[in-house]
Amino acid sequence: MALAFLAPTPVATRGPAKARPPSFRKSLLFVFNIFPLLSHLYQA
Repeated sequence: MALAFLAPTPVATRGPAKARPPSFRKSLLFVFNIFPLLSHLYQA
């Protein structure tokens, strides 16, 4: 599941190097925010 969200990040590397870390952080935050929701759904 995480790979699906992290896969689009290499596309941002085409742009300037400065725009690379923020997009990577946003994707990581998104994954870490979604992961507890998924685990909660599987537990229910």
